[in-house]
Amino acid sequence: NFVIDTLTVNGVVVLVDNADNGNHGGPNGDAEALYVNHLVCAQDAILYTQGLHLYVDCVGTVPPGCAICIGSEKGDFDRDCDVDSADYSEFNACLAGPNVSIPPSCNRADFDGDSDVDLADFERFQLAFTAR
Repeated sequence: NFVIDTLTVNGVVVLVDNADNGNHGGPNGDAEALYVNHLVCAQDAILYTQGLHLYVDCVGTVPPGCAICIGSEKGDFDRDCDVDSADYSEFNACLAGPNVSIPPSCNRADFDGDSDVDLADFERFQLAFTAR
């Protein structure tokens, strides 16, 4: 868990819990938390919490105009806080197969970071899919 005074979000910010402080995931599997005294968001800014808890002014409220996405940014190509058929269209346009180079515009579809977009990436896209 972390406490910071001010978090300013410009563009897209993704929270990452990569420090093993002995409570990684909490004793009951609970997610870590970020406590922020002041949250400042630029217009059209998005904060992806990736399942981590976010508390603003210690009450969990978010100021108007801030887009807070609970899930991951992976697969959310249109930046609307879900992974749905609109995002699949963009993912599918990048799907080329194993060991096939992708253009920089498709880097977000490369879920496993191996410089291609193949069925391994599709599997991860399916896991991220949130539409019902």
